Amino acid sequence: MAILINPPADYSPPIKGVTNEKTSELPTSNGILNSVHSGAAPNLPSTACPFLSGISHSPEDPIAAKPIEEFANILQNNKVLASTGCTPQFCQAGRATHIDEPRNGENRPLETIKAEASGFLWEMWKDGVYTEDQYNHRLEEVLQKLDADAVQGTVWINGKKTPGITATWTQNSEELLHGLRLAWKNSRKCIMRSHYLELRLCDLRHVKTSAGMIAAVIEHTEKAYNDGKIQPTGATEPHYEKRNFVAYLQPDGTILGDPSNVELTTDIMALGWKPPQPKTQWDILPLVAMAENDAPALGELPEKLRELIDIRHPQYETAFESLGLKWYRFPALSRLGFDIGGVQYTAAPFVGWYMDAEIGVRNLADGSRYDALFRVAQAIGLDMESYRQREEYKEVESLEDLPDHEQLLWMSRAQNELNYAVRYSFIVAGVSCSGTLAASNDYCRFDEEHVRVHGYRLNADPYWLAPPQGSIVPIWHRGGAPNYQPKPMITRHRFDPVKTWVRGGRKRGTWVSIGEGGAIVSAAFGKSYRACSDVFQVCKELAAPSMVSRTGMTVPKALSMSVNPNIYIHYCSTGTTAVTLAEKLHQRVQKQLKIPCTIGNLNTLQIPSLPRNSTLLLLVSTTGTGDIPANGKSFSAQLDTLREKYSKGNNLSHINVAIFGVGDVGYAATFNGAAKIIESFWKDVGAKFVKGGVVMTDVSVEAMPLSAFNRWWRNLKATLSGDVSADTAPEMESPEDAFAAQSRMLQTFRKSMLLSKYSSHMENDRIATITLDLLGATYRPMSHLRILPTNHPSKVNRTLHMLGIADGQQPVPFATKGLQPSWSEFLREFVDLEGEFKELTWLERGGFHIKRRADATNGQPEREGGGGYPVFDMLERLTELKGGEAVATSDALRLDICLAMPLLRPRSFSVASAAPSSSSISTVDLLIKIHPHGRFSSTFLSKHTPASALLISPIPSFPGQPLLSLHNKPILAVATGSGVAPLQSLLQYRLHATRAANIAGERSPFADSQITLIVGLKKGDCWIVRDVIGGEAMALGLVEALVVVPSNGGKLRVQDCLIGAGGEESLRERMREGWAYVCGSKAMVRGVCERLSAIMNEDVVEAMGKRYIQEVF
Repeated sequence: MAILINPPADYSPPIKGVTNEKTSELPTSNGILNSVHSGAAPNLPSTACPFLSGISHSPEDPIAAKPIEEFANILQNNKVLASTGCTPQFCQAGRATHIDEPRNGENRPLETIKAEASGFLWEMWKDGVYTEDQYNHRLEEVLQKLDADAVQGTVWINGKKTPGITATWTQNSEELLHGLRLAWKNSRKCIMRSHYLELRLCDLRHVKTSAGMIAAVIEHTEKAYNDGKIQPTGATEPHYEKRNFVAYLQPDGTILGDPSNVELTTDIMALGWKPPQPKTQWDILPLVAMAENDAPALGELPEKLRELIDIRHPQYETAFESLGLKWYRFPALSRLGFDIGGVQYTAAPFVGWYMDAEIGVRNLADGSRYDALFRVAQAIGLDMESYRQREEYKEVESLEDLPDHEQLLWMSRAQNELNYAVRYSFIVAGVSCSGTLAASNDYCRFDEEHVRVHGYRLNADPYWLAPPQGSIVPIWHRGGAPNYQPKPMITRHRFDPVKTWVRGGRKRGTWVSIGEGGAIVSAAFGKSYRACSDVFQVCKELAAPSMVSRTGMTVPKALSMSVNPNIYIHYCSTGTTAVTLAEKLHQRVQKQLKIPCTIGNLNTLQIPSLPRNSTLLLLVSTTGTGDIPANGKSFSAQLDTLREKYSKGNNLSHINVAIFGVGDVGYAATFNGAAKIIESFWKDVGAKFVKGGVVMTDVSVEAMPLSAFNRWWRNLKATLSGDVSADTAPEMESPEDAFAAQSRMLQTFRKSMLLSKYSSHMENDRIATITLDLLGATYRPMSHLRILPTNHPSKVNRTLHMLGIADGQQPVPFATKGLQPSWSEFLREFVDLEGEFKELTWLERGGFHIKRRADATNGQPEREGGGGYPVFDMLERLTELKGGEAVATSDALRLDICLAMPLLRPRSFSVASAAPSSSSISTVDLLIKIHPHGRFSSTFLSKHTPASALLISPIPSFPGQPLLSLHNKPILAVATGSGVAPLQSLLQYRLHATRAANIAGERSPFADSQITLIVGLKKGDCWIVRDVIGGEAMALGLVEALVVVPSNGGKLRVQDCLIGAGGEESLRERMREGWAYVCGSKAMVRGVCERLSAIMNEDVVEAMGKRYIQEVF
C-alpha cells in the first residue's frame, strides 16, 4: 500500500520540480526528455548512445534492426522519458545510482510540467482508464489550470537554478492511483513490480501538520500490515526505509546496531529523540514526519508492528537461538517520492513485504551491515580450533586467514543457511515474505509478457534486480535490458528534510502517540544534541578526558609519547597478498589497540604532511623485475628527491617505521627487492625502525605468510601499546618455525618424471631443454613451475651416517606439533646439504673448536656465523677428525646441527611448451641455463637421468596470462637467454590453435595479433630459434618480424634493435594500441624499458599500464 501525504512542502527551495530534462527533442538513450509525440517510430538522432552509434540502421541487417525496433517501440509507448545520464562518450547503465537521476524537490519550468501532464493523461487514455473524450476534456482542463496558476519563481534547468515560470495541478484520486501503479511498474530496481496493479492508495493529501502525518501513517500502516498478510507491496530499497534499526556510535569507535544508519540515528537524536535504556542493537528508530512550516513530529508504531521476528533454523535450533538475530516484519520506504505527470509527491511512505535475500544475504550478512556471516558459519560447524590443529593452518586467527577457497566454502554455506533461516522464520511467524526463486521467476514471466504485448522489455537495472545468489537464479541470465526510464517514477529527495531542519537550527521535534479513540497526544522533548560536536561531548562524558581522541576512539594510556596515536598503513602489491595483510593489520590496530588508523596504497603516502612521531606500517610486495609495484610507483619516483631533502640535517628521525616484505625466493635475483628499496630509503633519511619491525618473507614457502605476519604483529602491538621497554628483545622466529613452514610448502608439491635433457652443447653458460612428464597434471602456456632440487640419495645416506642415524625412517624429534618428517625425508627435502651452515654454535656442544684465522688477502677476520662452511663438506671434515665416527651421538645434538642447516629452496621456471587443447598429453618443456657449479643446473640436474622423479609445484598466477586471450592487438616481444621460454610457449599455443583452424577451413584466431619478436642469445644457443620458431610460425603469419641478436664483440644489445624499418613513429603507433612483453635479466628488462620510454617520450610502464608486461629471470 502507498500512503500519500502531499503538503505543498518547501525544505529550502520550493518543493515542486525535479530534473534537468528538455522538452524540445525526442528521447533517446542519452536521456533527452520527450514531450507528447506521435505514434510513428522516430528517427534516432546522431547523438545516440555508444551502442546505437555503432549500429547500422539498414532494415536488411536483422541484428541491428532488433534493438532499433525495440527502441522505437519504447518511444512509441512512453511519452515522457527521464534522463538516464548517458552521453555518446559515457554510459551509466552499470552504475548503482545514476548521477543525474530525477529528484523530488526542484521546481521545474511550466513547459516541462505541461509536457509531462499531457504525457501522463495520454497514458491514462492508452491504458483504458479514460475514454478519448474524457482524455481530451481533462487535458484541456489541466493545461488551462496550469496557465491560470503560473507564477514567477526559481526553476531548475539542466541541473541549475534559474528564474522562470512554474505551476502545479491537482490530480484526482483515479489519476493518482494509476500514477502510483505506473511509477511502481517503471521502478527499474524492483523485482516485485508484477504486482503493480494490486497497489492500493490511501489518499491523505488533506493532512497538513506533522503530528497529523504521524497519526495517519500509524493508522494506515496497521491496515497495510493486515496481521502479517501484507496487502500489496511497494519497492524495497534497504537504505531508505522508514523503519530502521539504530546505529549508536560507541565511545571506542565501534557501532551498536546497523552501521548503515549512523548518520540517520544522529540526525533523529538531534531532533530530540532519546534512545531506550538499556540500548540494544535491535532498537528501532521512531517515525519522523515534517509538514511545511511545522516542526518535525516523532512517533512509534503500535507494539505488534514493532515486534521483531527471531531468526531461527530448524536444523540448528540452539546455535541460531544463541546468535540472537532478528528483523522487523515489513519494510516501509519513506525517504522517496513520486513524480507523476509533472506533480511531485514528497511525503509518500510505501509499505511492502520482504524478499528473503534482502535480509538473509544483504542486511544481516553484509560486512557493512550486521556482518553476521562468520557467526553463522560457526553456528553451522566452522571450528577455527580444528583448523589450527592442522600444521598448515596453525597460525590462523580468523576466517580471513584461511585460503580463499576455504573462506568461500564457509561464507557460501553460511549465506545459504542464513537466507533459509530468514524464510523459514517468516513462514513460522505467518508474515508475508517472497522467496528468491519465486520472485525471480515471477519477474521473468512478467517481463516476457510485456515484450509479447508491447514489443519491448521493461526498464531494468541488473545491479539491483538480480538477487545476490547469482547464476542459480533465473533472472541472472537475462542480461541487461534497454537503459531507459519512463515517467511516472519513484524518485529520491533532492534535500533531506531532517538535515535541512537541523541545519536551520529550528525548534525541537514533537513526540506523537495515539491515545484512545485515535486522539493525538503530543509532548515536547527536552534537551537535544544538534551537532557532531555535541555527540563528541557525549563521548567525552563517558570516558576519561585523557583517553579520548577527537574521533571518540580511546587511546591506550601506556602509549609512548614517541609514537603518534595516528598510525598510517600503506601497501604496494602486484597481487592480493600485501593488500589482504594490510587490511588485516588495519582491523587489528582498530579493534585491539583502538588507535586511529588510516590505510591506503603507497602512492597515497605524503611524507611532508606526516605529523611528528607518526608511525608508518608498510607492507611491500615486489614485481618480477625487483621493483616497486604500480600502486607504489609514484612514491618510488620521489625517493631520490626526498632522500636529498631529508638526508642533510633535516632528517626524519621523528618518524617510526615498520616494513613487512612479501617476496619469493624462487626469484633469487629480485627477492624482496621492493622492500629492500623502501628499507634503504628510510635508513638514509634517519627514520626510527620499530623493534622487530623489519621482516622479509617468502611466499614460496607459505603463500599467505601468516606465521611471520602474526609474529610481526605481536612485536608491533607490544611496542605501540607500550607493553615493552626499549631494551626488551623482539619476538623472533623460533628455530623450528621455518621448518614447519617448509613442511606446509612441501604439501603443494607433487611428483613428476624427467623424460629427457637436451642441448646442442651441454656446456656451462649454455641453455638446455628438459622435458618432464607431469603424470596427469596439467599446466597453462606461459605459466611457471617450481622445482625442488632435492638432495641426492647418496648424499642423504652419507649424511645419515655422519650424524649417527642408523634408521632414516625414524622421525626427527621436533617439538612442534605436527612436524614429524623422517630423518631421510628431512635431509632430502627440508635442508640444502650443498648450502652453508647458518650458524656454528653447535660445534662447542659437540666438542669441536674451530680456530678463526685471518683472511690471507686482507687481514680481516672471518665473518661470524656459518658463512663459508658448506654443510656436507663440513660434516665430512668433522667425521674425518673423529676418525670416521659419527659427528653427533645424541638426538639433541643432531637436532641442533639440523636446525643450523639452510632451508632447501625451490627454483622457478617458465614453461617453454604448450599442449594442444584437445590433447591429454601432460609433458612440459623447460629451458635451463647451465651455470658452472650451479645448485640446480649442475649439482642437481647433472645427477638425474631419464625416469628420475622430480618434485614440482605449479604457480597459479603468471604475468603473461593476458596474452593468451589477446586476439586483435599486435605484440612486441623482447627476450634474452632462457627468457625465451615463455615466448616459445606462447608461440606453440598459437600454432596449435592455428593448425586446428586451418583444418576446419577457418581463419587463425590470432591473425590480427602478430608478434614482432626480438631475441638475444649466445651464438651456441641460436638453435632454440631455429628449432622452435623455425619457418612454420613465420609461414602461418604468427610472427610478423624476427630479429635475433647473437652475442657480439660490438656489444649490440636487444634494446638497440627495437626500431625496425618503419622508424620510431611506426613503433610509437604500434605501442599506442598494442602490447609489449619483455623477459630476461634485470639489467636487460630495465634497459628495454628505458629505451622504449625514450622512443615514446613518456614512461612506457605508466603509458601502457597493464599492456606492458615484464618478467625477470
